[in-house]
Amino acid sequence: MSDNSDESTDFCFGDICNAFPENFLFGAATASYQIEGGWNEDGKGPNIWDTLTHKHPELIKDRSSGDIGPDSYHLYREDVRRLKELDVDFYRFSISWSRILPNGDISSLNPAGVKYYSDLIDLLEQEEIQPMVTMFHYDLPQYLQDLGGFTNILIVRYFREYARVLFENYGKRIKHWITFNEPSETCIQGYGSGTQAPLIRLPGVGEYLCAYHILLAHAEVYHLYRNEYFDGYKGKVGITLDSRWLYQKTPGNDLVERGMQFQLGFFANAIFSRDGGWPKLLQEIVDTNSIFEGRLRSRLPAFSPTEIERLRLSADFLGLNYYSANYVKAPEIWNAPKKSHSAFREPSWENDQNLTYFVDPKWPQAKSTWLYMVPEGLRDILLWIRDTYGNPEVIITENGWSDSGELEDDGRIEYLTRHLKAVQEAIQKNCRVTGYTYWSLIDNFEWMMGYTEKFGLYRVDMEDPEKKRIEKKSAIAYKQIIKNRKVTPAKMEDSCTKYSCPTFPEEFMFGTATAAYQVEGGRNEDGRGPCVWDTLIHNQPDVIKDKSSGDVGPDSYHLYREDVRRLKELGVDFYRFSISWSRILPNGDISSLNPAGVKYYSDLIDLLIEEGIEPMITMFHLDLPQYLEDMGGPTNSLFVKYFREYARVLFDNYADRVKLWSTFNEPLMYSTSAYGTGDFAPMKKMHGVAEYLVAYNILLAHAEVYHLYREQYYGKFKGKLGITLSAQGILRKTHGNDLEERGWQFQLGIFANPIFSKEGGWPKIVQETIDENSKKEGRAWSRLPTFTEEQIERIKGTADFFGFNYFTGRFVESGITTNSQTSPLDPSWERDMNLTFAVDDTWKRGKSDWLYLVPEGLRNSLFWIRDTYDNPEVLITENGWSDSGEIEDDDRVECLRVHLRIVQEAIEKGCRVKAYSHWSLIDNFEWMMGYTEKFGLYRVDMEDAEKKRIEKKSAKVYREIIKNRKVM
Repeated sequence: MSDNSDESTDFCFGDICNAFPENFLFGAATASYQIEGGWNEDGKGPNIWDTLTHKHPELIKDRSSGDIGPDSYHLYREDVRRLKELDVDFYRFSISWSRILPNGDISSLNPAGVKYYSDLIDLLEQEEIQPMVTMFHYDLPQYLQDLGGFTNILIVRYFREYARVLFENYGKRIKHWITFNEPSETCIQGYGSGTQAPLIRLPGVGEYLCAYHILLAHAEVYHLYRNEYFDGYKGKVGITLDSRWLYQKTPGNDLVERGMQFQLGFFANAIFSRDGGWPKLLQEIVDTNSIFEGRLRSRLPAFSPTEIERLRLSADFLGLNYYSANYVKAPEIWNAPKKSHSAFREPSWENDQNLTYFVDPKWPQAKSTWLYMVPEGLRDILLWIRDTYGNPEVIITENGWSDSGELEDDGRIEYLTRHLKAVQEAIQKNCRVTGYTYWSLIDNFEWMMGYTEKFGLYRVDMEDPEKKRIEKKSAIAYKQIIKNRKVTPAKMEDSCTKYSCPTFPEEFMFGTATAAYQVEGGRNEDGRGPCVWDTLIHNQPDVIKDKSSGDVGPDSYHLYREDVRRLKELGVDFYRFSISWSRILPNGDISSLNPAGVKYYSDLIDLLIEEGIEPMITMFHLDLPQYLEDMGGPTNSLFVKYFREYARVLFDNYADRVKLWSTFNEPLMYSTSAYGTGDFAPMKKMHGVAEYLVAYNILLAHAEVYHLYREQYYGKFKGKLGITLSAQGILRKTHGNDLEERGWQFQLGIFANPIFSKEGGWPKIVQETIDENSKKEGRAWSRLPTFTEEQIERIKGTADFFGFNYFTGRFVESGITTNSQTSPLDPSWERDMNLTFAVDDTWKRGKSDWLYLVPEGLRNSLFWIRDTYDNPEVLITENGWSDSGEIEDDDRVECLRVHLRIVQEAIEKGCRVKAYSHWSLIDNFEWMMGYTEKFGLYRVDMEDAEKKRIEKKSAKVYREIIKNRKVM
């Protein structure tokens, strides 16, 4: 097998992993009225939305307004911080005309308003985020509306002078300008149907008059920039249009082209087509309908030849807002003989278009009634623009998904990834798409729907005076797409990577774990005896970082039903917990059997089974009865007998219901830390000798218990028994030496080799090293106890599965010291191993000083186990992340996802990984660190007498993964 046969690769299907072009830009968008607030602060004048929401609050679904909103007028620095987190290339925002010019005219110039946007632009540039400015996004100054707004030709001059103010103040720093956002919405809903501000109902006339004036205003601003500012600033000016894509189920009349010309062509034809002016089809229909209505002139204003030429090609790019698609069909009156169809109905843009829109019921629907997920529509509309308008540069200026504000916004992630894939397809078909903008950065005021529909990558806590921005799952996904410049979707129907879409095998089990001393409490209740941690903490409380203990802790001794309720919520297949030896046998011996302790675990097991959750028991998890420690603990060979009889008690009481048993948890860590360095209870510092003596006795004890089960219980109960080992995953920096193998054997091999290898006994490199070092130290015998042939055979093969705890990884480098005969160094497991473990400064670090996010270390570990021990069945019994206890524990979510993807990869590479258990179910006592580091999927309120369990974001994510059996 070659050295790199299992190296990580990009797994892609089709073109999904193709990188976006180097010059492609990613961004996010907002609009002034929707996020700023500060509606009457620092000289801002009222706009038409201020008027509407104050005079007619009942028209807004939740009677809300943008008076304060997300308060970006005061919190723009917070918004920029989120943009920096996302690492976007640009930020598209709009300027409030009435904040710059309170009455819309240059005579009312407001320095405070000018300064606000200048400060925002400066901060964006400081963070290397390009500002993209929209001049008008629905919020016309009320003063100008009182003059007729966009139905008055004067608006052209007012808009031109407003633009001049913007160019004068910001032109040097802004390279992308957008004159109008979605002018068709302004005209059709604002001046046609009257369903949005300014609520002017002039159907059939107002829409077209408004469109005519907006187009003229746009052209004036474009030429103003080209004539007076372009040479100095070299920026671009465009316009943002919106459109659905349309599909037609039946051939015949070209209903799609008709619909597209009325939607996109309404504004695009005049600017982007070779001929200019209104779309021919649209002009003919409105002119004809006007005649049938008995009018002396068309409802559609006519462009003069000069205006047509001035408008034509007056944009450096086309901004496209795409959200959804529709099917179109002709209404019943389509074939009305010898009469215009519009004669039967009130004149309007909709009735001139004369199409019926409908949807495919299979399309996923968002919170917004009009919004369906149709990503192929984006691809098709881009192709239509390419073919209709000579392939102009296109920037997708809005694209987004609405929901109720969930942090676990998987629908938004699917929408995002599928639409970006559609963009890639369009680019591959030579569409000149140069940027993508997600709508929106934060949840905001969504016009007539108020705050009832949410589009943001970040939630805004509207109840919080500080309007806290809270990251959603979609922000994490978008951040990764931007970082990798690839679409790596969490959920897509037809495009997957091996990391995302494949399901786990049917028999694969998901679980979570705890340990007795860390969660139970009830230290001296109902007959429980003291363990080594009770003794340590009561005698030396200062050694625990926060001077805490497990005396009460999360109190699972009394609250185990609450824990099981959380397990049921998660939907786990199994729960791995440990039994407190001193609760069952207070002094460790069968003579001290404690019925109350036996009953506690029996009740827990019964409840788990009742809820369909399989119990997995760890017999020993670091908490030795103090009575046995007083006899030397596992340094005493009697430990083997005591452990065997303890196991017999467990089998007699629980084997009928428990099918998964693990004898010891992390015996290497226990041996080296508790009896070598003395960093863990019982804090015995006997390094170089005791580590190996403990390992020797634990291996013998494990083997005795395995044979006990196989000989006396297996025939009836058919369970499995294994051991749980741990290691830091080893990563290679250089090839050509045996440092990695040495590291693996001293970490995993020291316990795994006697059990899982064909030859049994200590790993050869471990035995040779310690034997040689012992001789150099002048010892009469090796510090490593010798197995007899009989012991080697008795230990070999004594596990039905390999339990593996993986948390982090390291690089290995040669030696911490020399091992010369003259070296007066203290012997220890670390010095025998003679390796330095190193980290990469770029790795993400947990709250624990030893914990880094290194998922590839898990992959390497699983491959090494597969290749070294003939591919045993592996259960990942612990894997987790520490933090300070945040509810929004995004790093834990990331840890969970990336490691589960690695598990999938390992399974695909032939590793027999059968289960994954997340550490831990709840925040608990983390040994020497007390409660200062938290690993739980649920927070425990330690100040609450009832120790309330509080769900974290990671619990929700894990629940979805388990439910779908996919890494979402």
